[in-house]
Amino acid sequence: MIGKLIVSLTSIASLCQGREFYLGTSSNAACLTITSPTTIEITKTIGQESLPIVVFDYKHRNLLKELPNFDFLTTDAKVDEYIEYGEFVFDSPNSVHAFKDELNKVPLRYNVEPGTWCIYTPKTSSYEYKVEVAEDGYYERYDDLWWSGINIVVSLFLARLFNFGSNPPIIYKAATLVQLAKVSVYATSAFFTFLNEPVLKYAEYVVKGLDDIFTMMFLMGYGLTYGNYRDQNVKKILFFSLLIVLPSFALRYFDLKTNINSIEINHQGYNVVKGILGASGFDALNQIEKITLKYKINTFSGPVALLFAISNFVKVLVYSLSIRSTLKKLKQINPTARKSYSLVVIVWLFAWSLISAALSPQLFYNYPNTTNYANVLNNYLVEALRNKYIIFALDESHWIVFWLLWYFGKGLLVDKEVVEVNEVAAVKVKPSEIDAIPAVTDVKEETKKDE
Repeated sequence: MIGKLIVSLTSIASLCQGREFYLGTSSNAACLTITSPTTIEITKTIGQESLPIVVFDYKHRNLLKELPNFDFLTTDAKVDEYIEYGEFVFDSPNSVHAFKDELNKVPLRYNVEPGTWCIYTPKTSSYEYKVEVAEDGYYERYDDLWWSGINIVVSLFLARLFNFGSNPPIIYKAATLVQLAKVSVYATSAFFTFLNEPVLKYAEYVVKGLDDIFTMMFLMGYGLTYGNYRDQNVKKILFFSLLIVLPSFALRYFDLKTNINSIEINHQGYNVVKGILGASGFDALNQIEKITLKYKINTFSGPVALLFAISNFVKVLVYSLSIRSTLKKLKQINPTARKSYSLVVIVWLFAWSLISAALSPQLFYNYPNTTNYANVLNNYLVEALRNKYIIFALDESHWIVFWLLWYFGKGLLVDKEVVEVNEVAAVKVKPSEIDAIPAVTDVKEETKKDE
């Protein structure tokens, strides 16, 4: 019964959702890649005048000679020369690669095959079209599943790396717990992503918070100045961790940045939103969403900027005070770890961040001397995804750097209770005593002689 219920809920949640974007007077052309046969549905949302619309496969654009300079997505030409009686004039009006309509029925539906498809309307009057592409789930759903899965594998590897030996150092145990918590977060994210719920960005917020907590724990000397989980310093560490995590979490949550990616083609700017290529003003939003976004930016950009400043100020202040306090304690309690601690702070916390930034791929995408915009769009999507994983590998490498620095460093503490249990359970025998123990065969021979 429960299994049937889960299957039913999954089937409902996984209904086709797909991409949705809007074309209007300011952005009247867009191209997107279709990976499987589907349907493009177009509905007029604003405007009274019946305007023609064309949906075509980009590779057949040469059949549409009347389209004004579409190779460059420039649509400012005099469209009167290409329109007659409210329709486009085509050399091959019955071409299966192009459609034309006066939008006298709602909505328009076009069945399309895999490829790069473009939609164009003349830049006249005042209008808005909603374009819906039926797809299996929201855009980037499968990318989010892969991202969650790879993060789970990496976190499990790091958890195993830090959890070596019978009694690893306390800070290693903390790192292991952080990685296992990440596994839990990404597993939950993958589950909801499978149910077609775009929750990955919220999972990323939680993961960033876990990283901040671990950093705060280490900087305050966890596993260096004491060797017991029940030490009172743990409460202090949690308090200062919250000072770091909460402003950072709020800053990420109220971030006003959009998901628009800017690229340059033939020295002209273009935007890519949800894998859809449009002119520099294209944002895929309808008029109400544009007004709402503009209002949010004008209203909240100041508080968000202030929150950003406060978050970074608090982080720098707490980091500085923690490092200073820990170095002072280490000088008295654990002088062996003081040198290693300083090295780890310099290399792991600061130097490696600069090295990672220097090794990161360039995120400015420029495609000069281009005539095929479909290839540009596909190449950009591949390059952007590849760069995302390169940056991820560089970010996660700081855990390995931390492990290596302490593997060769000195001063990490282990749990004393575990050590004492191991010492009681172990049988200590000196090498000289081992030679004095008679072998089993010798005992048998001596018994036979006595008989």
